[in-house]
Amino acid sequence: MDQLISHGAPTLPVNDLQRSLTFYTDHLGFEVSFLWEDPATYAILRAGEFTLHLSQRDSPVPEGTEAGRLLYLFVHDVDAMHQRLVDKGARLSGPPERQAYRMRDFEVWDPDGHRITIGRGEE
Repeated sequence: MDQLISHGAPTLPVNDLQRSLTFYTDHLGFEVSFLWEDPATYAILRAGEFTLHLSQRDSPVPEGTEAGRLLYLFVHDVDAMHQRLVDKGARLSGPPERQAYRMRDFEVWDPDGHRITIGRGEE
């Protein structure tokens, strides 16, 4: 059977696109590859082979509302990424922990309450 889907990308709704762009580029190392409109209301970000879309909400969600875990980002060095986020003052679950599912990971929350798990597989 022919492969029908070539690739995909999650789209996260955000309250303040500029604030979210700062978080994803400064904190997590994404690069902006596309902005729609001026001022921007939609963005496409890339990190390695991962693509993420951010979309400005029409009606903001109240601050402090947790959106649930939407992303799992695989990194080369989970300790270095954790330290980077500590240094930037990000809201974290704690240090990386070994999980029963053979990953070592931790969680970070973006400015809109999206919970992102960051980890690396264990050998």
